[in-house]
Amino acid sequence: MKLTRCPVCHSQISLDALVADDSGRELLAKVASLPDFVARPMLEYLGLFRPAKSDLSLSRTLRLLTEVTDEFRADHILASALVECVNKLREKRIQYSDTKPLANHNYLKQVYQTTAVRNNVAVKATSVSGEKQETTKPDDSDWYIQQAKRMQAAGQDPLGEQSAIAAKLRELGWKPE
Repeated sequence: MKLTRCPVCHSQISLDALVADDSGRELLAKVASLPDFVARPMLEYLGLFRPAKSDLSLSRTLRLLTEVTDEFRADHILASALVECVNKLREKRIQYSDTKPLANHNYLKQVYQTTAVRNNVAVKATSVSGEKQETTKPDDSDWYIQQAKRMQAAGQDPLGEQSAIAAKLRELGWKPE
């Protein structure tokens, strides 16, 4: 049963061939298991790996998808990083008439790190060789100090027993002004 051309990779797609092929069946299952808000940008991202003059094979698409889902949790941070990555790379391709397909996930890793920091989410950093390093957490000490100043302005004691941020302020060595 011929469906149509894939909107992502532009290859001819047949449902019969998709489920008959092991990689196609597994790819379909993996994409279906992703939350919708991650699946759509993920498919657009995978399309960036397609060579200009040929189709992206199902086995390579599955391998790329597996690499991303093994590296990152399928959540709003990944969805945002995928959308930003796809938009920036498409802009670059239009601006510089660049048709080279992506070769790896390094740019996505950078965008993911930036997105995580922007959203104040701790993520595991990975080295170039893929070995796990210690967890990095964005420095949020400025936020605690700003909160303490706001509490003081409101007549509250930031270091008092009722304060939810007192322990962190003490850890930072903050003193009331």
